[in-house]
Amino acid sequence: MAFIPKDKITDIQSAADIVEIVSESVLLKKAGKDYKGLCPFHTEKTPSFTVSPEKQIFHCFGCGTGGNVFSFLMKQEGVSFPEAAKTLARRYGIEIPTQTMPPEERQRMDERENLFAVNRQAADFFHHSLLNSPAGEKAMTYLKKRGMTKETVDAFHIGYDSGWDNFTNYCLQKEISRELAEKAGLIGSKNGRFYDRFWDRIIF
Repeated sequence: MAFIPKDKITDIQSAADIVEIVSESVLLKKAGKDYKGLCPFHTEKTPSFTVSPEKQIFHCFGCGTGGNVFSFLMKQEGVSFPEAAKTLARRYGIEIPTQTMPPEERQRMDERENLFAVNRQAADFFHHSLLNSPAGEKAMTYLKKRGMTKETVDAFHIGYDSGWDNFTNYCLQKEISRELAEKAGLIGSKNGRFYDRFWDRIIF
């Protein structure tokens, strides 16, 4: 099975302009040093979708979705990471050599990518919970007392788990494997019942 070398992934990420890619499907307007528009991943009337050319990331303050240029294409086009990388490589004229990976290594890499993906989804979920739940308001009050501003919370993608099974239920809704989330250390299980490991905790 073919795979993409790490140095080529780095080349693609360096060459790709997330503002250019996102602008093909989202009408963006300059807002300070960033760009804003209506989120393509949920229905909204007031723009809460932000793209940072400096950090080369996107984030929606409405639904909590965020990531880099690869994750945007994956979610927008419904493709895998290798497919998104190859699309960007073709666009920016980067040649990807064909290499074959042993099945065992491919399995390990797939599992690692899945663990990274579920952790990214968890980070978005917890950040959204911090900013958009009643319990999150209390957590934000605590953070402000510790000298943290909203800008700091956004910059470091700080989150909060506001319920003992909130992320567990989110996994069910989004068809995320609870076994995978458990392997990532995000949820636990006891007597056949799953629960959030970071319940009532602020998450960095």
